[in-house]
Amino acid sequence: MHDVFKDFLHRVNDIPHAKVLEVGSRDVSGIIRKAHFCNGNGYTGFDFHAGKNVDVVGDAHELSRYFERDSFDAIFSVSVFEHLAMPWKAVIEMNRVLKPGGLLFIATHPCWPGHEQPWDFWRFQVESFKVLLNSKTGFQIEQCLEGVPGKIVPLVEDMAVKTLIQCDAFLSIAVLAKKVSNVEEPFLWDFSPREIMQTQYPTPK
Repeated sequence: MHDVFKDFLHRVNDIPHAKVLEVGSRDVSGIIRKAHFCNGNGYTGFDFHAGKNVDVVGDAHELSRYFERDSFDAIFSVSVFEHLAMPWKAVIEMNRVLKPGGLLFIATHPCWPGHEQPWDFWRFQVESFKVLLNSKTGFQIEQCLEGVPGKIVPLVEDMAVKTLIQCDAFLSIAVLAKKVSNVEEPFLWDFSPREIMQTQYPTPK
């Protein structure tokens, strides 16, 4: 995950006068990422609540209400997507306010305890992002990696979970994508999943 973010930073900082939007920028853990960007004046912090490191307060599902189309060279979000009620809608809004060729970085969790309840809705895998970020939503994935390995340790004796500790588990996932097209208006998700799925459901053994 960290390597993907480093690549994102390197590419963004190579853009002269880059305009960057952080979705979920409020300081809740002492981590502020604004200083990572060479053009600090081009950084905008966006969050659902007002607070430290927040420039604009609003809903990530409605970014185009707060910002003009094609406004940003890059958008990033860390540990936010699990808290979005409709992440597919947020992806469309990110496309709308990103410039053509703009970069999108998202970091979230494949596996993590519930937090920020009750607004903790989703966990994401590599295949999740192939569904969210594709030609239909105007993106092309360049990197998608899981990281921070861990183990799931069941605390009950049950046949259904007894082998979980043998399986690999990851606490983080990061994706870097590029905007390759605008989303047609209006975007209604009125297409078959088969049009974007790159894999098939496992055949019963």
